[in-house]
Amino acid sequence: MRKEEPIEISSIELKEDVGNISIDSNNNRMAVIHKDETFKSINVRYIVSFYELSMKQKSLEIIKIASIANNLQNRVVLASNGCFFALYNINEDSAERGRFSLGMIAKETKDKGKKQLNFEFTKQNLMVNGMNFFNVDPSGRFILLGT
Repeated sequence: MRKEEPIEISSIELKEDVGNISIDSNNNRMAVIHKDETFKSINVRYIVSFYELSMKQKSLEIIKIASIANNLQNRVVLASNGCFFALYNINEDSAERGRFSLGMIAKETKDKGKKQLNFEFTKQNLMVNGMNFFNVDPSGRFILLGT
């Protein structure tokens, strides 16, 4: 019988409630969205943080590579091609229900040896009244909305 060696896994801990997680397994990335507790206003704001998963020797590392703050959307989805992302809000209790933004992960750069993602919003804060479903196809070229 072959003995499996254990793999050490790093973890991240958020003090805020996580609203949504999206994983892009083709590019070993994940995005996590949570409330921005520093923003005090009637409209709740959200932060989306992007992480990269990588194997280093016998451990799985989770490294934060970027974040986008001050969002009205409480959900995130990554297209599996690694180039597109969408932020959206389908929460029935939110005044921002139906609001969505689309963007591209423009390029990866290194800042002081750390990998960093650059983002470019292609459409921001669009609104579809009564939206209750949102999906992005794997190519990132098409979105499907439901009301």
